[in-house]
Amino acid sequence: MRGGAGMVCARRTERPRGEYPGNTTPGVKVVCPYVHDYSCAGGGYNATTAQFAYPSVWDDYGGPKWATYDSSGPHNCTLYAAYRLAENGVQDPGWSANARDWGTVAQKPPPGGTPFVTNHTPAPGTIAVFSYGQYGHVAYVESATYNAQTGYTILLSEDNAGLNETRRETITQIPGGPGTSVTPAWPDWFIHAADQGGVVRGDINMDGRVDGLDLSIMAYEWGKRWYPPLLDADLNGDGWVNISDLAILATNWGRSASPRTPQQPPGRPRRELDRLEPPPSPTPRCR
Repeated sequence: MRGGAGMVCARRTERPRGEYPGNTTPGVKVVCPYVHDYSCAGGGYNATTAQFAYPSVWDDYGGPKWATYDSSGPHNCTLYAAYRLAENGVQDPGWSANARDWGTVAQKPPPGGTPFVTNHTPAPGTIAVFSYGQYGHVAYVESATYNAQTGYTILLSEDNAGLNETRRETITQIPGGPGTSVTPAWPDWFIHAADQGGVVRGDINMDGRVDGLDLSIMAYEWGKRWYPPLLDADLNGDGWVNISDLAILATNWGRSASPRTPQQPPGRPRRELDRLEPPPSPTPRCR
């Protein structure tokens, strides 16, 4: 992950789409409340692992240039998201960006960078992108389920610069049920760099198989064009449901999910941490 400036995350209270998932936003339920430590994070993320497990992640999204600090250590949403991807076996993709731009840069990275499938369908292990404000926000999708009445419900874990806190929340896509609006806190993009838990591309309803139920969702949304993330069947993330999405569905027709386990990236193993002393806490700073 290289280049870019100001790779931090921020909060904003009002936005027509992709706003920060505040605890008063419809469809949002905080399940691990704001804490000024790492207890709501996952994947072994803490002050020591954030700084020493994956040097390229720390270089791009940590340090005094990007992260903010409190007595518990460094904090940044992009630092946490990049760390979780590295834990799942993703190698340095050769690009970095503000949180709000992760979705677009992941689709079309600079020359030499690694692209990732980016669309509007969540899955365990994806990165949720909220593209509000100057910096935006990213979070890690721990789980995703689908309901015909309320759409997807995702469980997110995250870190936050400036606020210096970790937390977890669930977000239900259509909290009011059929005929009501998508929650303004629904992410703009989901980046599929290292999906976990046996996800098959084209499995729109997340039941573990690409079949007629997924086709029926696509048929309902066929020809529709809308700003993301309102179209679940927009499998290629181009903003509308058409023959390109049907081709993806057809390619994976009949396939079932097979469990995937995290693996370490070849040539860049996770550093051994049990012999490292925790670094001294830098002077806290605010943005």
